[in-house]
Amino acid sequence: MGSKIAILAAELAADPMGLGYAGMTDAEAAAALNAPASGTPLQHDVDVGALERLLAAEGVLLALRDYAANGADPTAQQACREMLALFDSINVDAFNIMHPRAQAGLDALQAAGLITAAQRQAAEALAVTPRTRGEELGLGRVMPWQVELARNF
Repeated sequence: MGSKIAILAAELAADPMGLGYAGMTDAEAAAALNAPASGTPLQHDVDVGALERLLAAEGVLLALRDYAANGADPTAQQACREMLALFDSINVDAFNIMHPRAQAGLDALQAAGLITAAQRQAAEALAVTPRTRGEELGLGRVMPWQVELARNF
């Protein structure tokens, strides 16, 4: 626990995110450290099933299948085929949607009007998990008594 209190003490003293800990009570500082999305988001691979469900719910999946067979733009047609192959693969559970090749595929789908900017953002958001500042620091949920201890450390 001592090292976590030391980490918390350093955070409270430096206030690198500019949250204003110095002017907060212990309870307010703990709440700020536990606030959703107060930390740097965690980037991770996208679950293929989650992406497929998102696109199906948005009505895009059928359009991708149709365009893969009958599309006019060969680049977008190839992007559709690759996306559909990803969905049909039993060997791939997740992939890096921010990889340049995946981004090029999304560019082609968007340019062909198969996905909107909002749908693309929703797909890319699957790769991001918000974190609290406490989680980012490895502290987990921060309690007011821990803030008090850290301030007196």
